[in-house]
Amino acid sequence: MGEQIKVLDIARSLIRLSGLNPGKDIPIQFVGLRPGEKLYEELVGEGEVAVRSPSEKILQIRTINRLDFEEFREKLSGLEAASYGDASGVLLERLKEIVPMFQACVSDPESSTVPASSL
Repeated sequence: MGEQIKVLDIARSLIRLSGLNPGKDIPIQFVGLRPGEKLYEELVGEGEVAVRSPSEKILQIRTINRLDFEEFREKLSGLEAASYGDASGVLLERLKEIVPMFQACVSDPESSTVPASSL
């Protein structure tokens, strides 16, 4: 993937390439992370391993565990069935069964409703 580049540096470069001055012609605002955004991207997840590919600069990601398609179909059917109900908690549990690293972003901690944009 190459070396890390700061988003701020990219923004400043794009503004300059447009013939403008960063901070003067176009303000740069720091708004923080929005729901679902990450500070770091993991290349290899839990239960995965990176292996060499025929291309020198490309790695392949392989899962350590074999996927049981019948079990996956059952979980997917459970997710679909939960999507027709009004209980968002059940829907989120079914989604977590399929994607264990999934974390819902709940806008109101005391509410059980989840914004559609976080799904």
